[in-house]
Amino acid sequence: MLSKDLEHFLSNGKSFETIFGIENGVTTPDALLYSVHLQRQYSTYRVAKSYRWNYIDSEFHPKYFEFEYADRFVCIVGSGNFTAGGLACNHELSLALAIDRDSPLRRALRGFWSHYERDAKRVTPKLIREIANAGLAGREGRVRVGGPRRRLGLALPRARKPLFRHIEDKARDSGVDQDTLADGDTLTEKPRRLYLQVLKHETGGGHQIQLPVASLGAFFGVGPNETKHVTFAFPQFKDSVDVDLTHFTNATHRVRLRPLQEVSRPAVVVFMRTAVPNRYVCRVVPKPRYATVLKAKCPHQTRKGSRYWGLSG
Repeated sequence: MLSKDLEHFLSNGKSFETIFGIENGVTTPDALLYSVHLQRQYSTYRVAKSYRWNYIDSEFHPKYFEFEYADRFVCIVGSGNFTAGGLACNHELSLALAIDRDSPLRRALRGFWSHYERDAKRVTPKLIREIANAGLAGREGRVRVGGPRRRLGLALPRARKPLFRHIEDKARDSGVDQDTLADGDTLTEKPRRLYLQVLKHETGGGHQIQLPVASLGAFFGVGPNETKHVTFAFPQFKDSVDVDLTHFTNATHRVRLRPLQEVSRPAVVVFMRTAVPNRYVCRVVPKPRYATVLKAKCPHQTRKGSRYWGLSG
């Protein structure tokens, strides 16, 4: 809901700090990964930390917002979470305080913030994976089941979801944030299709292709230094291939796919997710449609001169 304004705020050199409560089954990997994306895009996102509450029968639950201006300090303390419900839809109660910069109350509130910031951990892809793998993260897109009640029908501004679409949309003119997509193995909703250009000069006698590392995380769900066994089915060639995908730290990963050995290159291969985990259907775009699909579906390059690729829902 706030992403457009927040990104505009940061792009103008304004500073931003956050502390998230984690391991509560509510904060999602996507929300935390978005904060990683913002850290990489804007140097003025100065603090992105998470607080682990070490009590099984209670939660880290404060709702505290502060705004610092040249002549005053404003804080809001209340019941609303940092969510669309907490900020716009729910019936919440909050108290707003406008305080002089040199006020003792201002120093006390800064002390509260500094205390938790000091003990909090920086939000990193590694931390996000730990939370997700432990089953302690929330999930995007949950639907609440209720009785025959009316809806508010508020037209709220929203970032484009899922997160990979938002990152792609923001980066089409300036280059996709490949680091965040590479770390996107924890995404709640992954792309349904990967479009990949294969070139004449790729090695392996014509049966090898190179997968961008961004696709290993965001599309295949393979974390860094992790290996996943997958099956690629090629209905056009009545063949299938089992391969191990390993997420290395370099830019690409080579995969041997023998059905592609006789395919005229350059070409575009479409990898499609199926209902069976780790099984993908692969099709080669017909030659007459190659240029059209390449332009429409493959806007990104890992580096200048390399193959084009793209993701879609």
